[in-house]
Amino acid sequence: MTRGTTVAIQATLSDPNAVCDLKLTYADGSTDQPSTVVAHNQRICAFQVTIPSRAGVVGSATAVLIAKVGHERTRTSDQQTLTVK
Repeated sequence: MTRGTTVAIQATLSDPNAVCDLKLTYADGSTDQPSTVVAHNQRICAFQVTIPSRAGVVGSATAVLIAKVGHERTRTSDQQTLTVK
């Protein structure tokens, strides 16, 4: 990922009714949390995130996705490490 650009982050889920939250934590400790999204018919939660342009975000960033499914809101999560240039 490059500073100042908009990137697509998506997750394919087993349930088309999942509600997804995403949290990005950058190298300088700052965070971004885009609005909650609902998976569409292809079971994909899709986010568009603009990477900050400040120098402090360069390095490793962590993306954590939390999906909630069903009336009882069963939760599942995944975490990926990304590189910001």
